[in-house]
Amino acid sequence: MQNIGNVPYASLSQYTSVGVFHAPHPPSSHGYKIYQSFDWIGFTDSWASHTTSVQSCLALSILGDWEFFSYHTSNTTCFLKRPAPATGIDVVFPTDTQLWCEPNGICWNQIDASDFKNAFDLLDSNGDILPAHAASNAGDCARQCSANQELCAAASYQEPNSSLSSYESRPPVKGDEVNDATPQPTPLGKCFFKQPIFVGDASVYAGVNWYIPFPTETSVSSVSD
Repeated sequence: MQNIGNVPYASLSQYTSVGVFHAPHPPSSHGYKIYQSFDWIGFTDSWASHTTSVQSCLALSILGDWEFFSYHTSNTTCFLKRPAPATGIDVVFPTDTQLWCEPNGICWNQIDASDFKNAFDLLDSNGDILPAHAASNAGDCARQCSANQELCAAASYQEPNSSLSSYESRPPVKGDEVNDATPQPTPLGKCFFKQPIFVGDASVYAGVNWYIPFPTETSVSSVSD
């Protein structure tokens, strides 16, 4: 299957708006990132509705518990989206640490057993997926994505497969009884950076949102329609 992605990958920084959305009923706060001139294309699970603005689309995504959304101003259509179910893969997307982190330092959201299904990977000029980053767990993958937010809007963490691991079981050999207490390296998973598709149309937006479980004093960033 051909990968859906930017050829080559794009820089997101100049197209990104970040803010907090306060939902009135029930009262709750949600962080968001919106990428102007980008779109989330090819999701398996999606729902469309007509709304008047990208902020209205954001509100719909929060109300319906959809983490990802796209808004097309030209036909006032809001597409609410989420990754497809998958085995051994989790989607992570880092929050902006200026908006919110948990007290224990967790600054990401995680959708277990989900993936983008051959979409939104960082591709080179030939359309080939760039090598994955090694990651010890989903949180490590999210931290790497957060450290590279100019390239990474979300990431897929592929859990280490024991059958493919370099630490496969083998018959015991002489000397094992001496080394039994030696800690063994933990197999690493793979972290694939993801980004929405650049469409070159400033009236199209791709967004992601996350729940903030306690009040924040961060001011709301505006997003133009």
